[in-house]
Amino acid sequence: MKSLRHVKIGSPQLQLGENDFKDFVEWHFGKVTERSELALLGRVFNRLRIDGQSEQQRETLASRIIANYMAGVVDEEKLLSALKQALGR
Repeated sequence: MKSLRHVKIGSPQLQLGENDFKDFVEWHFGKVTERSELALLGRVFNRLRIDGQSEQQRETLASRIIANYMAGVVDEEKLLSALKQALGR
């Protein structure tokens, strides 16, 4: 099983739709078998995204979520709190 905490973030471009967090993760990391990780990251993404954001803004948000998770912020509420603070919300 591949854990997101043990892989590097790539930089290829991906068209990220409003509900395509799973596609973003798979684009950067390949198939993720840790469904619980993907579900947690997807919930955080859906709670932090804003309607009308550009593809670039959504991709940046997804990258920030993954980077914080990989840095050890693995609790959902702590992840939300850290990202809200970083985003000024």
